[in-house]
Amino acid sequence: MRMFTERTQVLLSKEQLARLKRVARCEGWSVGGVIREAIDAYEAMDAYRSTRIRRRRPTAGELPTAGELPSAASSRWKRPWTTGR
Repeated sequence: MRMFTERTQVLLSKEQLARLKRVARCEGWSVGGVIREAIDAYEAMDAYRSTRIRRRRPTAGELPTAGELPSAASSRWKRPWTTGR
């Protein structure tokens, strides 16, 4: 188990907090766990984008098209809260 030593505070709208709580309930996680997972996923996506851009070095400065990035609808993100349940 990870040992967390840093704390932060984030202001959210009622709607954002409700969505976080819904995700946490569906996953059996804490709200903090959902936020940490989202941060890790964001960092992984950023690393993916950086790799794709480096591979396309001749066209440096050009960002990958939407079709080249993984979709939020990939199996990793097919969760009950996205189907309207």
